[in-house]
Amino acid sequence: MAAHLIDNKGGNQYKNQTQTIDDVYKQVGLDNKCVDDTMMTPYGPPSAHAYIIPVPQDAVGLIIGKGGETIRTLQLESGAKVQVAKKTVEETGMRNVFVEGPDDKYRKAKQMIDEIVLNQQSMSHKP
Repeated sequence: MAAHLIDNKGGNQYKNQTQTIDDVYKQVGLDNKCVDDTMMTPYGPPSAHAYIIPVPQDAVGLIIGKGGETIRTLQLESGAKVQVAKKTVEETGMRNVFVEGPDDKYRKAKQMIDEIVLNQQSMSHKP
């Protein structure tokens, strides 16, 4: 599962600007199949300084929003960087949301995420 860019003109594949993911893992002696996608974003690992907020899988779509609209709003209004893990933690049914930023911006993003989850839960429990 190497990351490649595709040339639209001829369909030739070019290596990513640095190295493929597979190459990096080989250099450090790991098999990329051992990577835990519950702790990875679509853009790679989150910052070591990111806070982790587990959210129910059924609320993830609401946090991301159509075309990423809601997650962009979360980032703009809170000032924090917000990313969602690639996969759900199967044992818990929760998906990790990573929030990076100063404490006040993290708290604002967490408050907004908590509101989305709470609204989703209250709507799903209505008769």
